[in-house]
Amino acid sequence: MTRTGSVGIILGCLLPLVCASCGGLPSSPTATSTERPTSTVPGSPTPPPTREPSPPANTPTPTLPRLREALRFERYGRLVKYSPDGRSLAVVPDLPPIELISARTGDTEATFEVPDGITGMGGSQALAFSPDGGVLAIGGREARVDVWLTQDSSLLASVELSTLFDYDPMDWFATVSDLAFVDQHTLLVSAWEDTGGLVMWDPITGHHTQVFRKPVIDMAALPRTDLVALATQPVGLFAESDAPVVVFDLTARRIRLALFEDDPATRPPGGYPPSAFSVSVSPDGRLLAAVVEFRLRLWDLVENREIPFLTPEGLLFNQVRFSPAGRLAAVTSTRGNCINWIWVTDDAICALSIWDTATWTVLAQVDAPGVTTIDFSPDGTELASGGWDQVIHIWEVP
Repeated sequence: MTRTGSVGIILGCLLPLVCASCGGLPSSPTATSTERPTSTVPGSPTPPPTREPSPPANTPTPTLPRLREALRFERYGRLVKYSPDGRSLAVVPDLPPIELISARTGDTEATFEVPDGITGMGGSQALAFSPDGGVLAIGGREARVDVWLTQDSSLLASVELSTLFDYDPMDWFATVSDLAFVDQHTLLVSAWEDTGGLVMWDPITGHHTQVFRKPVIDMAALPRTDLVALATQPVGLFAESDAPVVVFDLTARRIRLALFEDDPATRPPGGYPPSAFSVSVSPDGRLLAAVVEFRLRLWDLVENREIPFLTPEGLLFNQVRFSPAGRLAAVTSTRGNCINWIWVTDDAICALSIWDTATWTVLAQVDAPGVTTIDFSPDGTELASGGWDQVIHIWEVP
């Protein structure tokens, strides 16, 4: 889920960068767990073993095969999300309304008249479809979540973040960072402000419960379990863990695993713990990939151990997403002065690449300046991207 477009999000992205530059990144990070099972995350499926990825032999370079563009729609899509049937794309433009467009023609199918200010600079940060595609949840900088029926664009429910979290209603920085449906009726709402975290909310009954307290940027469900992986920030008045990524049990309401923790002794005086910007879990529930302090980190959830990965020198990772089959991963990265899609200079190289998750080598890539959002189609044959170039690209997946 994208996190650009608001001053609050920019500050959130700058904080870990400043910490890294002042020595906050350890030279040899150690991953630990709060509960270390002998073989697997409790409640997770046990797929057949897969061979361990080796350090990448290839890195994103202009000599690699180029991603082929299947379609393009000349419209600004700072955030795009495929519907569950793959026929439509929810699009957050620069100004209201938010649109549902055809994934084949780009024609507008429905519009959602969110209040002024929810889109554009400081606008919507998160989109989520219900499993059947009949409901679209939209969250943004106006410290609220709106839930719409996609069939007739009618508003089903709306809630202020000050109701879900311990927020001052006038808090300008209150931001919805991510949304995800647990089932047809329960929505997970995450927020990244100091008193943010994770809330389970039923839009029909209005019932809500805060289950986790720490700023959350991104989340990914572990298939066929009640577990969710959370990419977190190192600030928070009631932080439950210093780990940048945690696996959280929604039923037991506690952390099952704390991943990629650093050694506090390696931090400079006043230094922060590491931050995570993106997290994704493979469809078989075995692999977790996360972007921690602009590095790609990998974890085997079955064997409960970090998988070695050598980050190519000078490469900054921004976002990672597994394909629906888990064979591939889409990654956005930058070289040069292009940090988290916000500042781009002439010498920067911003890339969108497809990686083989068996070997973690790059299969294809394309220059993608200003990309802010990526999403695989449900059948895994296409990848949508959008950003500051004001074009929604549909790429063929190799």
